[in-house]
Amino acid sequence: MSGLRDGRVAAQFGNGIVRDRAHLIITNKYKSSSKDVMSSPPRKFKARITESVELSPTVLGIAFKPIDFHDFTFEAGQFVMLSLPDEAGNENKRAFSIASPPHEAPEFRLCIKIHPGGKVSSHIGSVPVGGLVEFHGPFGKFVLRKPLDKETLFVAGGTGIAPLYSMIADLIYTKAQTDVTLFFSFREPYDYIYAKNIEQMTEKHSNFKVYTTLTSQTVHPEEWCGSRGRICEILMHIIKSPHDKSVYICGPKEFIDASKETLVQIGLPLEKIFVEPW
Repeated sequence: MSGLRDGRVAAQFGNGIVRDRAHLIITNKYKSSSKDVMSSPPRKFKARITESVELSPTVLGIAFKPIDFHDFTFEAGQFVMLSLPDEAGNENKRAFSIASPPHEAPEFRLCIKIHPGGKVSSHIGSVPVGGLVEFHGPFGKFVLRKPLDKETLFVAGGTGIAPLYSMIADLIYTKAQTDVTLFFSFREPYDYIYAKNIEQMTEKHSNFKVYTTLTSQTVHPEEWCGSRGRICEILMHIIKSPHDKSVYICGPKEFIDASKETLVQIGLPLEKIFVEPW
């Protein structure tokens, strides 16, 4: 459950400082695709920025629409390579997981953490809505394994939520026969990105549960009334049985290693734990 005081969840994907107010809430207005979406063969393409949203003080959520790859499709969990030229004209490339579900294709969204001095992340925010960006993709094998187990668990650290959110939204949209649980660890309350959409999904779908935990020790109780501490403690407390479960983890390497070790201690077999470090 969320620990945000007064139900203060963010407006779009997170804190919701919106530069372009189109598509404030993810909806099902996009064309429907089959339940087993196959990704397009990777290729280079250009896409136009249709929306840019500040998800937190350090994270941007940007929506793109391909202009020369109209049949672009992807599997939930995959990523694209984004290419931006620097001042000297050199191409700088970085991989970003797609944060939107496949049924929204060919449009897609990225969750980009801004790193000061980053050759891509620190410059993408200066590309205006309507501007063009070059991509290559989709790539990646961090996708949902079929057939699904009785329970599908997701463990996210910070912006590692991006590919997991895509997977969760896809499972809910396709009405997959699996119980879905998200364990989400972040440092500050404003780092609870996708908060409003996540909270809405928990209200509408009884098979979707969320457990959040805050790692900062300096946040005042008036700002956060939920769990605090490392995700491993939450995993040990909530997961009662290792059977009929698959787990997908994304976040920093240390976060993944600790989560994976905890899950093994609980009894989950390694072949049921899938990871994507960033």
